[in-house]
Amino acid sequence: MISKYKYKIISTIATTIGVTDSGLKKYGVNSLWLILEKVYAIMLSLIIGIIVTRYLGPENVGIMTYAIAIYTIIFAISTLGLDDYIIKSVIDDRDNAPKILGSVFFLRTITSVLLFITALIYMYITEHSEKMFPIMIIVSASVLLQPIISIQICFLSDINNRLKTVAYLISATITAGIKLILILSNAGLIYFALVYFFELLLIAIITIILFYRNNYSFDGWIIKKNETICLIKKALPLSLTMIIHTLFVKIDVLMIEYYLTNRELGIYSVAIKLMETWVFIPIFMTTSFIPSLIDSKVIDPKKYDKRIKQLLSLLIWFSLCLGIVTTLLSKQIVSILFGQEFIGAVPSLAIIIWVILFVSVLQVTVKKMIIENNTLGIVIRPVIGLILNICLNIILIPRYGITGAAISTTLSYLFIAYFIDLFTKKDRELLYLKFDAIFLPIRYLLRKK
Repeated sequence: MISKYKYKIISTIATTIGVTDSGLKKYGVNSLWLILEKVYAIMLSLIIGIIVTRYLGPENVGIMTYAIAIYTIIFAISTLGLDDYIIKSVIDDRDNAPKILGSVFFLRTITSVLLFITALIYMYITEHSEKMFPIMIIVSASVLLQPIISIQICFLSDINNRLKTVAYLISATITAGIKLILILSNAGLIYFALVYFFELLLIAIITIILFYRNNYSFDGWIIKKNETICLIKKALPLSLTMIIHTLFVKIDVLMIEYYLTNRELGIYSVAIKLMETWVFIPIFMTTSFIPSLIDSKVIDPKKYDKRIKQLLSLLIWFSLCLGIVTTLLSKQIVSILFGQEFIGAVPSLAIIIWVILFVSVLQVTVKKMIIENNTLGIVIRPVIGLILNICLNIILIPRYGITGAAISTTLSYLFIAYFIDLFTKKDRELLYLKFDAIFLPIRYLLRKK
């Protein structure tokens, strides 16, 4: 009886979104592996992160935070922003896939090496302390593993996220255990930097093992001039967008390190860590809604607007509840999880947690623009956000410290999520939807009465 209802539910959903039952199962299982990876990684990262943060203390955490921010920026550049394009190209042209993948591997290898050298020059010019310099080198060296990890494109193009997830889950679990051993051994900061590099090395090794064990092969992976030139042309605008977006996300870390101390950066990183724990929810939910939105856009534009409004309402009210609870309990959250040494993060956490609200609205905005082919709108928001964030940080960080950085970041997200919509007629209609979505549950409750 249960199996009968289970099949009926699957069949109904499949019919609604326009796929076969087997197709729904395939994509559903694929999505479940993605969810498993995200939830497990976030929970493990939070738990181990709390333990490691308490052990290292604010100054050492600040050094690691800065080193990871530099790595994150060069990693974003090294991917060339091409993953989605490459996956689509491989799926559309299976016969030519080895040449595409060979060209990608070559291009990313060259890019990673050049970026690592550039990072070394930057570290030398900026004259960081003797303690900080080796940490930055070790963490930044992780970018050299990026070409190997990009082999996972083969898994993604075959809709086989299980293999990618297995690689990440195994490496995350092993390195979590190593970090606990280092804490028990009273190890220094440099060993934690080595573990950061080792985690990505482990992912690369497991990826290669899974690659061969699942009958994939490097046969035919050659460097083709035409493919490489095509990739470079595609990479330029996509890479620029990726760089701007990554700088926008990490600019507060870079500017706190410039204006303040590693200790203050370490305290600020606690607020960032707690906020980022929740970011995956709006990202996952908006991604999950895309098929439904695309379908309704074609069939019924009014239904499309209604679904946009429903998604916005759901995410806005989730974010409001999270923001209120976190703001009221920010002191207890920080003191219980991280201890009195990080109590200075309380004001920053109470402010920056509201970024989740604006990220949620922004995610829906971007997905809507993707569906409607509004590429300029997608690119221009992080550009304006980055410029605004830098200007506000220059003014606020010297005056208010890390609290100023939290205010700058939150206001920047507020502006690109809401107020930027005032400048064009089409976006003003979207702004109306955003505000209308806030009152959707209230109107529903009033109707029920």
